[in-house]
Amino acid sequence: MSDRKPRTVILGEKPQGSQWLRMVLGSGFFDVVAGVPCLTRKRWWGEDTFADVLREHTVPVLKRAELQNIDYDILLSFLYPFIIEGELLGRASMYAVNLHEAPLPKFRGCNGCSHAILERDTHYGTSLHTMEAELDAGELVDQGIFSIDEDETSKELYARTIEFSTKLLERNLAPLASGTIATTPLQTVGEPINPRSSLADMKKLTAEQVGHPDTLYRIARALDFPPFEPPSFATHGRTFYVFVDGSLGRGSHSDGAQKLPSFDREAFGCGDVFLLPGFARHVVVMSEDEYRRHYPIFS
Repeated sequence: MSDRKPRTVILGEKPQGSQWLRMVLGSGFFDVVAGVPCLTRKRWWGEDTFADVLREHTVPVLKRAELQNIDYDILLSFLYPFIIEGELLGRASMYAVNLHEAPLPKFRGCNGCSHAILERDTHYGTSLHTMEAELDAGELVDQGIFSIDEDETSKELYARTIEFSTKLLERNLAPLASGTIATTPLQTVGEPINPRSSLADMKKLTAEQVGHPDTLYRIARALDFPPFEPPSFATHGRTFYVFVDGSLGRGSHSDGAQKLPSFDREAFGCGDVFLLPGFARHVVVMSEDEYRRHYPIFS
């Protein structure tokens, strides 16, 4: 490789994707020749500034298919939500690299934070890896691994992961640009890929889950990710949502809630907000109507 800066294409979205894009642009290590934002999806986090950052730095904004018309040395993906075609990955003369906010190879695909809590994992992480046409496969460049707090929710874990991802990228910018990264193969054989819909069937709680405090608390934490729908159960012809009081993205409802001495389905026949006993953090049971009054649900 010559002394010139590597011609680099960056694909991505979300607030942290925009943050990492600024890091690359501000590092001075790369010649960013194009960027590919995602402009067609509904966004649970609100506005997406990825395209704005590109335009602010006069980087050409392209559609993914247009990458076949330009030359580049490095392709970087920061939470880009679609599989990138093998032809485009192969056009990178040095490598194509993805920042995946979950430890690989265990948590391929989506919803890693939720699955880690559901599976009682004690540690989580974030991964930088080279890309192949297969999702979340390739070779591992680097990882950041850290402990999961035994009482945090999936959204709280997700928010903490961003900090470790940022440090992971920061320490690898110079090696990426100079072509001096070292990689190890990812052993993905037998590791499942969780689709975006991997939590859908878990949202409806069974009587057994509701009646087992440890299970209920774990599921409440794992699926507490506003503005997505939390877990729920039905009783007395009504739907009730279960979530952790005061968790990230929520207010506290403990003052106005009916405090139950034990979990009793009969209690939910009258009232809208209940506080369950016996948990390290308060767990709220709230009627669907009351929940929708406080919180939007992204669909």
